[in-house]
Amino acid sequence: MTDFKRDVNILFWDIETLPYKGYFWGIWEQNIPHAFIQKDKSIICISYKWFGEELVHTINIGQDPERFERDPYDDSYVIAEFLKVLNEADFVVAHNGDKFDYPILKARSIIHDLPAFQVRKVDTLKMAKGCGQMPRGNSLKQLALTLGLDVQKGGTSIQWWIDIAEKSSPEALNKMLHYCDDDVRVLEAVFEKLWPHCERILPNIHRLVGGSRDVTACSRCGSVNYRKHNKYIKNVQVFQRYICKDCGATFLGAKALTPEEINDGQ
Repeated sequence: MTDFKRDVNILFWDIETLPYKGYFWGIWEQNIPHAFIQKDKSIICISYKWFGEELVHTINIGQDPERFERDPYDDSYVIAEFLKVLNEADFVVAHNGDKFDYPILKARSIIHDLPAFQVRKVDTLKMAKGCGQMPRGNSLKQLALTLGLDVQKGGTSIQWWIDIAEKSSPEALNKMLHYCDDDVRVLEAVFEKLWPHCERILPNIHRLVGGSRDVTACSRCGSVNYRKHNKYIKNVQVFQRYICKDCGATFLGAKALTPEEINDGQ
């Protein structure tokens, strides 16, 4: 049996960013001219952990103290270091990562003339939406509450961002790091809870670890410990449906059933 926590490098990650800094005269529905912008938004820190491991790691602007003191908006160190980690992952998981974390990381890496990269992404926001209508919405905090997870997502203060941007404050940065670390722990717990219930969003673990296309195995965890669970019509073909005894996911057999297999009553 595949131990997908051990055999597959699944990376959970989250970023915190500094806001734009600039000048403006109004506060409602403003279009800020580019000339009025002093600083573009940048990455403060990236927290990450590998699936099944306890330790949450962080890469942050404070790890290069001189650069941090000179310009807290200079995130080149953070991104360069994280790309080394990213290249080790079979796939990466973030919440709303497809619209927020990943595009920011991609753009900032290009701005700093760092090497091109491409990763397989999983977004827990899309997982949640694909699993049904969650009664409290699909924010990471509300998903954790709805799913009854024994993890806690902390709060923040706008003063943290101000103190980092204006004072290069190590104290404010440290608070931000703890907040980001907590998010990653919640992210992993939400992912693991939703994992068996998602369809078409997740990579096929059996194939990811080199399993044969002709071998029937659980697509979510790679297990061959399963039982039959009715049949499934897909286009004009009929497949055997199974339930994994290890992770609880349902999946289809590797090959379409023959007419004899369809009519044998199994």
